Amino acid sequence: MDKVLLHIEHLTKRYDKDTVALRDVSIDFKEGDFVVVIGPSGAGKSTLIRCINRMIDATDGKILFDGQEISGARGQKLRVLRSEIGMVFQSYDLFPHLTILQNVTLAPIKVKKRNRREVEKEALELLERVGLRSKKDDYPRQLSGGQKQRVAIARALASDPQILLCDEATSALDPQTTSSILELLQDINQKFGITIVIITHQMSVVREICTHVAIMKDGEVKEQGLVEEIFSHPKSQVAKELISKDSGNDVESKKLTQSEIQDGEIVRIVFSENSAFEPVIANLILTFHEPVNILKANTKNVGGVAKGEMILQFMSDSTNVPEMKKFLTERGLEIGEAN
Repeated sequence: MDKVLLHIEHLTKRYDKDTVALRDVSIDFKEGDFVVVIGPSGAGKSTLIRCINRMIDATDGKILFDGQEISGARGQKLRVLRSEIGMVFQSYDLFPHLTILQNVTLAPIKVKKRNRREVEKEALELLERVGLRSKKDDYPRQLSGGQKQRVAIARALASDPQILLCDEATSALDPQTTSSILELLQDINQKFGITIVIITHQMSVVREICTHVAIMKDGEVKEQGLVEEIFSHPKSQVAKELISKDSGNDVESKKLTQSEIQDGEIVRIVFSENSAFEPVIANLILTFHEPVNILKANTKNVGGVAKGEMILQFMSDSTNVPEMKKFLTERGLEIGEAN
């Protein structure tokens, strides 16, 4: 059984009697997990991250890191804790008056009191890994947004953390730069086994690289689990809405006009990895000699696996619906309720 690295139990954060940012949140993060916490603005995602890193204090509940209660940590204990929990911010938060190398080495030297020469050697290796060794003597103002975020990641890793928290780390970047940063984080997760938690509102981040997802709304965790499972079988309304809005960018969605939609039964079809590109619907129509309406269709890359989704409508006067559903399930498709 995988070890639970971070255990959050009944966490609540109130700013006043009318403003509750977190409501009884309970969630575990295991060693080596790559987790996305996603939800609309105001869901409580960033508040959760800041409570974990003790940037703010929770009102109620417990946070256990590596088996130790950290809610009351202060002084040196808190500084050591923060070196074990790396943080990457949307705004980079690099020191403008320090070189790139100095930004990366600052915490290990000042907080952990490590030998400067040893720290600088490791920092150069980290800058090499993030592709910026040649920029070691530059200043933050000389770098692009993507390069600054790579430095921020190297800086967070310099303290040798067990977990890396990324608060909207890609939301200010263009799509190409976002992809390169996500690939870097995935590489770090796989090669070093560091637990990574990403806060985001971008559904593409979830489906492209992560293993687990927690979906928040109104300060609560509405749903959590494996990415593939939640994409295939979303249970909460917010999960269904987020997935429905995610076009996938692989196959363009298409919809019929209202005048083309009749009163037949509507179902949600989920394609498995092996059937996502097979002409199952065409074969269905040929077999039963009656049309179906495709109200929406797209194919997404979920963790490197092709996942197709289709909103399908049977004809209102069809007598073959049970047999047609059976035809689809026998070919590896999953049928559920449409949103």
